[in-house]
Amino acid sequence: MSLLTERFYKRTGFSIQKSYLETGTFKGENLESVINADLFNFIYSIELDPVWYQFNKERFSNYTHCFFYNGDSSQILPQVLRVIDFSCLFFLDAHYSGPGTAMGNEESPLLSELHILAKEKLDSGTVIIIDDCRMLGKKGWTEGGGNYQAFESDWTKITFSDIRKILGSNWICLTNNLSYWSKGKEDQLIFLRASGPKKYLLKLENSILDKICRLMRGSTKKKKIGYFLLKYLYLFS
Repeated sequence: MSLLTERFYKRTGFSIQKSYLETGTFKGENLESVINADLFNFIYSIELDPVWYQFNKERFSNYTHCFFYNGDSSQILPQVLRVIDFSCLFFLDAHYSGPGTAMGNEESPLLSELHILAKEKLDSGTVIIIDDCRMLGKKGWTEGGGNYQAFESDWTKITFSDIRKILGSNWICLTNNLSYWSKGKEDQLIFLRASGPKKYLLKLENSILDKICRLMRGSTKKKKIGYFLLKYLYLFS
């Protein structure tokens, strides 16, 4: 799932974005949830595998506000950005995920995608969600299950530090512990631009959430403290 929570919009003061763009359509399950949410005026999806591209183009052909592109997102993304004139929610998930999924010149085009976005004059309400961040800087066999088979992955050259360098200090990062900011998985990272008091309040709330989650992974006593603090954090959200 790649939608932001009501809490996110309340805390940031952002309006729901006019556009949504995802890289990595695969079977279109995430895209279906986005379409069903009926939040965006325009939806764009980029898929490298021509089979899955055609499958989804036909599957969602009745939705005239959905546009599909076939190719490597690191090459196609600039083309798509030229038609996006509004605030956009980007969901970056175009990495290779084992047999049945496509791989371009690299296992994940994430850093290339971010380089492209960092050079664009994006609307101030733009948000970037990066999926599967548990893999950052790691190498080894992934877990199988669901739509995916286990495979040997190598993200050693894709690190959090690399992401921060590309996006720069104007973007703040929110971690998605307990699916607090995004309705998706906990290993998503959410990037947005904010300034002034709002920037520091968001960073403070995110830091408190991180500390609470660390407590909840500790001893029984620490878990009780964590749940107590989490209860009060939710009261203010």
